Amino acid sequence: METRDRAKLMQNSDAIKAELEVDHVLLYLSGTVLTPFECDKIHGGRTREEKVTRLLSILQTKGSLAFQHFRYSLKDRYPLLVKKLDDTAMRETPIVSSAEGRRRIFKRWDSLVLNLKADEVMSYLQSENILTDADCKRIKASVTKEDQARVLLDMIPEKGDRAYQHFTIAVKAQQPKLGDLLEKEEGS
Repeated sequence: METRDRAKLMQNSDAIKAELEVDHVLLYLSGTVLTPFECDKIHGGRTREEKVTRLLSILQTKGSLAFQHFRYSLKDRYPLLVKKLDDTAMRETPIVSSAEGRRRIFKRWDSLVLNLKADEVMSYLQSENILTDADCKRIKASVTKEDQARVLLDMIPEKGDRAYQHFTIAVKAQQPKLGDLLEKEEGS
C-alpha cells in the first residue's frame, strides 16, 4: 500500500473503528486482497473494534491496490467513511534531520513516554521498513507501556532522517494532539 493511502487509513482509523462492521467488507476483500488465513485472523478478534484493527493492520501490508479495493468495499454501506477517506488532506511532513528529531523527542520526552501508544506506531514503522522484526521484539519485551514508549523513542534517532518523518506521521494519525506537540516550535 502506498504511504499516502496508509496514512489516510491511519488518520481515519478511529472513525473506521467506530462505524465499520467487518463482515460487510470481508466478503468483497476475501480473494481480491485478503487470503482465507487473514480473514480467519480478522474474525479471531474478540470485539468488533479488535476485528477492525486487525483488518486495518493487514491492509497496510498489502499491495498498491488494497486501499482502492477497501474504499470500493465501503461504497454502498459506508458512504460517509468513503467521503472521509477521500477528503483526508495529506500534508507533507517535512523531512527532519535525525539530530533535529532527537531534539524534538527529547524536548517532549515526558509527554511522549506517558501517552504514546507504541504498538500502533510500531506496526506502522515496521510496515515502512523503519523498524525490523528484532526492533519490534525488543520494544514488545518491555513490561509497561511507558517502557515500550521509551525503547521506541530511543530507536527513532538511530534509524535516520526518514524515521522521524514516518514516526511523526504515525503519531499524528493515531494521536493528533501528541503529534502536534512534536511539531511545536521552541517558544510554544
